Amino acid sequence: MNTSEYTLDSVGEIVASQRRFFRTGTTLPVSWRIHQLKRGFREFTHP
Repeated sequence: MNTSEYTLDSVGEIVASQRRFFRTGTTLPVSWRIHQLKRGFREFTHP
């Protein structure tokens, strides 16, 4: 979704969806989260 396509309603729908998902208690595997943290660290330290 292009940022110009965001409306107050669409943002509200996205937030509501994320809240519903968060309340399920479902999480991604620890290995995936560690990989993403390492990837993010590399992006910030090695442009």
